[in-house]
Amino acid sequence: MATDCSVLETLVQGLADAFEWNPVAPLPRSVDQWVTRIRGALGSSSDVIARQFTAGRSRQRAVVVYLDGMVDTRMVDQDIIAQLQQAPAALDGGFAVDAFLAVSSVEVSADLSKIIDGILSGHAALFCHGNPCTYIVDARGYKARSPEQPTTERTILGSKEAFVEPLRTNTTMIRRRIQSRHLQMVELRVGDLSPAAVAVVYLGNIARPSLVKAILSRLRAIRADSVLTSAALAAHLQGDQASPFPQVERTERPEVVSQEVLNGRVCVLLENDPFAILLPTTFWDMLQAHGDYTQSAWGATFVRSVRAAALFFVATGPGLYCALVMVHLDLIPHDLALTIVAGRQGLPVPAPLEYAFLILLFEILREVSIRIPQSLGPTIGVVGGIVLGQAVVQSGIASAPLIVVVSLVGLSLFTAPHYQLVVSNRYV
Repeated sequence: MATDCSVLETLVQGLADAFEWNPVAPLPRSVDQWVTRIRGALGSSSDVIARQFTAGRSRQRAVVVYLDGMVDTRMVDQDIIAQLQQAPAALDGGFAVDAFLAVSSVEVSADLSKIIDGILSGHAALFCHGNPCTYIVDARGYKARSPEQPTTERTILGSKEAFVEPLRTNTTMIRRRIQSRHLQMVELRVGDLSPAAVAVVYLGNIARPSLVKAILSRLRAIRADSVLTSAALAAHLQGDQASPFPQVERTERPEVVSQEVLNGRVCVLLENDPFAILLPTTFWDMLQAHGDYTQSAWGATFVRSVRAAALFFVATGPGLYCALVMVHLDLIPHDLALTIVAGRQGLPVPAPLEYAFLILLFEILREVSIRIPQSLGPTIGVVGGIVLGQAVVQSGIASAPLIVVVSLVGLSLFTAPHYQLVVSNRYV
């Protein structure tokens, strides 16, 4: 057994030496060997750029390695290469190279794993011949959309700014709104194969320390190849995985996050995702919209009452209709009962199966309206909502009163301010 282990260790070490991948071994001090080591770790990717140049008074060899499209090449040319070429001193012997760089964020490291992670996240790695360390320069400059109006949480009197994909832009939006020295932001990376940056935002003097500790523990305990969306991250943070109801709140509005952080909740932001996660979350939190705070107390109370009544109808309306029609018809006013009975004359199926058919038809139309090209959307809405509904009634498949009930249920679903609650209420 010991012999097999030694053979395996020898094989692994041989492969590591062949591909120049050994994060524990010290970095070479030669530019050529350093570039070979970096390229061996990154593979033969065509977007890995290694630009060599001479720097300082002694014309010392140096190299900058970065991923094409992830950095600001103008910043690399002017603030890194040009500054080092014009440096009045020699840069060998461990000289402080970062003193000549015209950039605000420079990190010195001799850890190959950290250098590779920096390059993959959009930084530029600078190495000078004879220097034992590598300089990780924040030169990120990939294209990203600017903050726009919210699309899923619209309000009349609220802010017209929504979160975007870059993490630092989103944290800046929160900083602009909460100018407090107690605002804390803890950043870490989740994912084994493709780590993603995550920021935990909270107020240190308001948020419960046990809550913050529990969230950080769950984030550090994530064992997944990658976490690409806030929905996937929320699945790791919520408690009961079997519950159909949302246990975390996701929002794209920075003013909502700022208000909830001031109330003691914790926000989790994910790089490359425009939605923030708020913890903890209750059912009543999902019924509140930020637009409620822009109204008077009477107006907000009325709107929330309408939402509660609509969601109550979603849960009880179809069952109540079937119970009245099939069992307790005498509880319906006489004229309305005659209309319902006349509409159900000749129908081949009972009311529950009739409702199941109509709600399935409604869900099919909803899915089609989401995925169909935008130019064809109004046409499908007219055909599905009017023509098909009228044809179903005239063909004797369903009754007109039940189509009214299904339509009211479908409309009442979307009174919920958060789409996550809409999905859960659809199951109900």
